[in-house]
Amino acid sequence: MMDEREFERRARACEKKLFHVCCAILPDAADREDAIQEALIKAWRKRSTLRDESLFETWLVRIVINECKAVLRRQKRRETEELTERIPAPEPPDRALHDAPFSLDEKLRLPLTLRYVEGYSMEETAKLTGVPSGTLKHRLQRAKAALREALEKGGYRV
Repeated sequence: MMDEREFERRARACEKKLFHVCCAILPDAADREDAIQEALIKAWRKRSTLRDESLFETWLVRIVINECKAVLRRQKRRETEELTERIPAPEPPDRALHDAPFSLDEKLRLPLTLRYVEGYSMEETAKLTGVPSGTLKHRLQRAKAALREALEKGGYRV
C-alpha cells in the first residue's frame, strides 16, 4: 500500500486531468473543487483497494467521475426540495465559446474531454466511461457534430 508521500506525488501528477474531467461534468467551479477534494479523500481512505498501483491514475479518474455524478445527484435533490435562487456566475468574455461544451449532454461531453483534451486512448476512455468501444466511437462522432453545430450557432467558423 502506498504511503502518504507517494499518494500525494501521484495525485498531484493527475491534477490537471482531474480538473478537466470535472469541467466536462460540472459547470460550477466551486462544485469542481469540492468534487476533486472529496474524491481525493475517498481515494486516500480506499487506497488499500487499489490492486495494481500502475493503474493509480485511471482509478483516481474513475473516483472523480463518480464523485462528480454524486454532486449532480445531490444538486438535483436539493433543487427539488428547495426552490432557492443561485447567484449567477460572472459572464466569461465569450459566452458562446464557453457554453458550447455544456450544450452537450454529459454522455457526449465526458468522452470528448477524456479522449481529446486529456489524450486517453479509445480503450482507456471506454473503460473510464463504462461503455463499449463501438458506443464510444458513436458518442464521439455525435459529440463532435453537436459541438461543431453549437459553435457555428455562436458565430464561429468550424
